[in-house]
Amino acid sequence: MAFEDQIVKYTQTVAELDAVDTTNLSDGQQASVENEGIYVLDKTADEWTQTTLKAPYILSSYRGLKISEFIDTNDITVDQKAALSTAMNELRLRGRYYELDLEGRRLGIDGVMDFGAIWEGNNSQGTKVIKNGWVSALTNTEADRTEFTLLVTTHIGEKEITFPPGSAVTMGMYITGPGVARESYVVRVDTAAGTAVLNTRAWRSVTEITHRFINFQYMFDFRNITSLLNFQFKDMVFEALGRISIFNGPKGRDEADKIGTGGGGTISFSRCIFSKPVDRGITFWTSGGSNLQVDNCQGISNEDDVAPVDRKSVFCTVTTNDVKFRGNYIWQFGHTLVLHGSGNVIVGNHFWQARQKRPEEPESFETRTASIILTSANNKTNIVGNYIDNSWIELANDNTVEQNWPLGGGVTITGNQFTTVSKIGTYGFIALAPYKPNSSCARISVVGNVFKNVDGGAVPPVVPMEKADVLIVPQGSNGSIDRSQVSQIYWRSNSYNQVKKSTSSELTIEKVVAAGSETSTVGFSFQELFPWNFYPRAVLSTSVYSAKTAAGVASPTPVMVDDNLGSNYIINMRLGEPRSGRFGITVSCNPPIEQ
Repeated sequence: MAFEDQIVKYTQTVAELDAVDTTNLSDGQQASVENEGIYVLDKTADEWTQTTLKAPYILSSYRGLKISEFIDTNDITVDQKAALSTAMNELRLRGRYYELDLEGRRLGIDGVMDFGAIWEGNNSQGTKVIKNGWVSALTNTEADRTEFTLLVTTHIGEKEITFPPGSAVTMGMYITGPGVARESYVVRVDTAAGTAVLNTRAWRSVTEITHRFINFQYMFDFRNITSLLNFQFKDMVFEALGRISIFNGPKGRDEADKIGTGGGGTISFSRCIFSKPVDRGITFWTSGGSNLQVDNCQGISNEDDVAPVDRKSVFCTVTTNDVKFRGNYIWQFGHTLVLHGSGNVIVGNHFWQARQKRPEEPESFETRTASIILTSANNKTNIVGNYIDNSWIELANDNTVEQNWPLGGGVTITGNQFTTVSKIGTYGFIALAPYKPNSSCARISVVGNVFKNVDGGAVPPVVPMEKADVLIVPQGSNGSIDRSQVSQIYWRSNSYNQVKKSTSSELTIEKVVAAGSETSTVGFSFQELFPWNFYPRAVLSTSVYSAKTAAGVASPTPVMVDDNLGSNYIINMRLGEPRSGRFGITVSCNPPIEQ
């Protein structure tokens, strides 16, 4: 008898196989269950046992899970957290399951899904996909949101902080105050000793200054999970309804000598909608979010009716390296991205940070905030082909160790559209935010972008902005730029519309000296013409056009320039003798290369 003739054919579920009358079947009888594999009958125990038996004509037992195998109602008002938790745990534990299909259902979730308590174990291995579903928050978690203030001591460049022993500080809490970088979270804590280790480094030293601690509540909270390895969410709607935050990443490895080392694998969100999170959309607060990918997603703010300067929400915070953020549309959060790591790729997104003020709203709605914030120097980030709408890009160093690490450090900003309807004339599109005194600045490329200010139908028309760049000195930071320590700044080939003063890293200025007013010195001012008001550092060329002496004699003699480059904004051209004519000079804000 052929092998396949010995197998009883069952094509549905294991439950149906268990219901089979085995009276006339022999011990060792084999049965095939669709997508599950081969089972063998144990007559003594009267039960079927799955085997590892394979043959060329038997398909692998790998299949996907369906949420209908775990829930028995479609009622959105019923808490279905337990069913979803069980399904996700089964997906994680069983190697034969690749994905969990929510089958287009809308599931109601009451409170927080704490996967540290839900999962049997502390991580997820192998590629896993959760797709095609709608998860809604049923209740407001405000009552469970712990928030308090403590007197904190920090030391510049260090991650450890101190606070009163016995305080209720817990792992994963958000901390904000004058001693810590933005988007700082507690990685490890010793409450008895009154010490904690943060995911960021202090940008200044303070002694017993008030800081605020907040324990955000997340719909999907993985803070007590070590890692998610190749975990993917596809075609999902996360509906927070202003009641809860949405996704909190795993903690990563927490070793005694290296806090948060060891990446958490690839975690990705594809074609997902994040609707109205109360505080945070996506938070990866330690190394557990290494290589995050967010593609073709939407972020809908809960703070449309709040002035941008008063908003508290952040769509996505990432501590670690290699974030890929592509093709997303993010709408009116306080900030869209706060990135601490390097190697980021931000391509083809639309960040709509603010809107035109309505007549009944206060003037604070004219304010704007940064959509993209890079807090570390030498961060090596590409920002390409995005629509930066009513917001700006901010390059900062509040999460930087060494004092002399430059702002920027490998940032390329290329082919983006910057647009605003703001009436504030001092508004800029790309900001430097030095948190430390005498910060240097290097390796920033701003090429082929469009900077536009539109009136949006406002009456009177919007006043054209002064410049496309701006320098922000954070309050209380004592931050500043050392303009004599600037190098590799490439700002060129950009387009300006209703922006009064364009910016370039290489400038040519010409002046005409009329006959009868001959002079031996021509002064050129470069103030507010270089990016971020940098100094002229190198003369690239000089030009003399139709120069004549007072006697009308042609005098094409080359000229000399002062050697005070890099110390102020004025360059004097020495003509050698009183002359008239047209004179030009081309200067760069980058220093020359010495040999």
